[in-house]
Amino acid sequence: MRVAASPEMVRKIFPDVEVILDQGSYFAVWRKNRRGVTIIPKPRPLEEVLQILEKGGFPNRFLKLLPNLKRTKAIEAILKKDSAMLFGPAGVGKTTASVWRIAKMVQTLKVSNPQYLSAVDFEPERVKEIKETADCVLIDDLNPRVIPEWKLQLVVELIYHAHNKDWKLFLTSNDGLKLPQPILSRLVEICGEPIRLQGEDLRLRSIKADKNPKL
Repeated sequence: MRVAASPEMVRKIFPDVEVILDQGSYFAVWRKNRRGVTIIPKPRPLEEVLQILEKGGFPNRFLKLLPNLKRTKAIEAILKKDSAMLFGPAGVGKTTASVWRIAKMVQTLKVSNPQYLSAVDFEPERVKEIKETADCVLIDDLNPRVIPEWKLQLVVELIYHAHNKDWKLFLTSNDGLKLPQPILSRLVEICGEPIRLQGEDLRLRSIKADKNPKL
C-alpha cells in the first residue's frame, strides 16, 4: 500500500495530480484525465506504531530503542525485506533489526497486527492467540537444540500456519536451524534465503562505552 506524509510525497507518487485535499489521516487526490478520487493514507504516527507493537507483545527493551535507533549492519541487511530469517551470534542486532523493520511495516500500513513470540519462553495459549489475530509474527531466538520438543512442535505448527495464511514472518536464531527439510523449505519460501550476520556483540560494546564515558 502506498502512503504519503505530505502533499509533496503525493506528487512524487502521482505526477499528474490536479487537486490534493488533506483529510487528516489521508489525502484525497484528483488526477488529470481520471474519474473519481484516489485515497492515499498517511503513515501511522510513531506513538500509534509503538502502541500496536506493545499490544502484540514486543518487549519494551526493543520498543524504547526505536525513536533514536541508528542504522546497523543487521538493519541494512533487511532494509526492504517484508519477511526474513536472521542467523548469527548473540548481540549482533538480529532482534532489534527485525523489530525495526516490522515497525516500519506497521507505519506504512503493510501490517496491522504484528505479534512477538520468544521461542524460549512462551505458553501454548500464546501460540493460539497469535494464530487467531496476527498478520505478521516475529519468532525470536529459535534454537532447536535447547528448546523442549513440545515447544518446538508448537513453533513448527506456527510456521506452517504462517505459510498457509501468507503472513509476514521474521525469525532469529543464534544457531543454524536444525529443522526438518519440509519446515526449512517453507521458511525459505516465506522469508527467502537466511541472512547470516557476524560482528561485535553490540550489547557488550554498549557496556564498555558506559564504563568509559567521553569527557
